[in-house]
Amino acid sequence: MRNYYRSFAAVTALDTVDRAEFLPYIWRQKAEISAMHDIGREFWVTLDHSIGLTMRLLKNTKETMGEPTQTMLRPLFGRINRELNTILQKITDEEFGYLKNELKIFHHIVSHTINLVDKNVAHFVPRFLFISLIEQMRLLYPLGERTVNPTALARGDYRLLVTRHVAHQFSKRLVEIIDFLLWYREVSPVLLPEHRQEYQAKLLAMTRDAIDERMEFSDTDGYSMREMILELREIVTTSLITEKFMEISNELSYAAGDAPIDADKWLSAFCAVFMPSVGDDRKNNTIIRDLTIAERLLTDAMVAAEAEDTEKLHRQIFLASSIRPFLTDVTRPLLSPKVGLELDIFFEIMEYLDHLYPDVIITADLSRAFRKTRQLLDEEIERVKVTGAVTITDDDIQLFIDKVNGLRARETT
Repeated sequence: MRNYYRSFAAVTALDTVDRAEFLPYIWRQKAEISAMHDIGREFWVTLDHSIGLTMRLLKNTKETMGEPTQTMLRPLFGRINRELNTILQKITDEEFGYLKNELKIFHHIVSHTINLVDKNVAHFVPRFLFISLIEQMRLLYPLGERTVNPTALARGDYRLLVTRHVAHQFSKRLVEIIDFLLWYREVSPVLLPEHRQEYQAKLLAMTRDAIDERMEFSDTDGYSMREMILELREIVTTSLITEKFMEISNELSYAAGDAPIDADKWLSAFCAVFMPSVGDDRKNNTIIRDLTIAERLLTDAMVAAEAEDTEKLHRQIFLASSIRPFLTDVTRPLLSPKVGLELDIFFEIMEYLDHLYPDVIITADLSRAFRKTRQLLDEEIERVKVTGAVTITDDDIQLFIDKVNGLRARETT
């Protein structure tokens, strides 16, 4: 939550900003809107690509706006116009003021441009004004593969989410390539041939850089998640990962310039290095295990806080921080957007308690948030259990808690 508020401060305080500094804020705004109004992840990716394409057309003063507006921008805008109008009508200025304002600006730019083109007066399009308005955007200025949280693009894919999470611990390049392929998979249906050529060249450069990257492990002893994720393969070496980089590089080197990238093929290839195929029981067991731990931690933390048992409260805060990376990278994207946001709220509550520790005051608002989050987590646990594809037991869950505690204790000594 601290990162979220720091991001918000960056939005309000600066005119020229590095958008990477407040990506958590941008991603959170989009995630909340998606959860509230059933907006798919593809909307944000297509919207972002539309803004980038609009900017290219406006900056290309050597050509008129007429034909490309009709053949490229209008069809693309038509794909997102319904969702865009829904958002503009339903979200409030109080909650999403910055984002709503920029959505209005972009809607006006495209609508006005199309209107002028339809009237055969494309030369009246105020190019420099529209360029300036887009460049001043703080939340919607084209972000490319960082448009939304990459875990949202891998939603529900257990193997891919685990692979990406584990890769974070030793290979920045591998994570970047996975994120790029996730984004490309979503945007590929609307790419023009010249864009495909551009992104193919970008992926080729990324894989060549990755081949030369030094990775900090030679087997599973090099990353501690092996102790927590039992389905990882026993042997994972840098040579196996580098082999996949080389395969991508070789294929792209001989591919036609505008050939589409087979994102699913390469994402599956990376997953196969780390994990065998898994069934729904693995995915559902993970959801049950992690939501049960979150619910227990929340309950025990609130009981300890009300009883002023600071030692017990500290244990719950400590464990919450230990499991947070995995639950954020893997478990949350396995959930519906609505339940995923409640998992965020759970961590926000625990972070708030940590911020106050050892002085803890349970306000009425905090108590209500606790009850609501606990109820939604319990409902999701029961919903997953009735699917039948669940084999995890309470003993398994407690064993996992003990492993996390032991692992964190070693990291802090």
